[in-house]
Amino acid sequence: MIVDRISDLEGLDPEELSPPLCSVIEPEALDVLFRSSTGDTPHTSGHVRFEYRGYEIRVQSDGEIAVLNR
Repeated sequence: MIVDRISDLEGLDPEELSPPLCSVIEPEALDVLFRSSTGDTPHTSGHVRFEYRGYEIRVQSDGEIAVLNR
């Protein structure tokens, strides 16, 4: 989802984005970070922020993703 949003903002195909998102943050870690071991609901609340291609990305524990412009 993050790569799709950035590629839409920049008018590029997702494969054209450089550096690849995985060189900035481990996407699998984002999936696991807030996952509950007993179900689909997050086991904790919070968020993670990082920068990618000059955008500030914020991923909430509920899965919401915000991309703030440069």
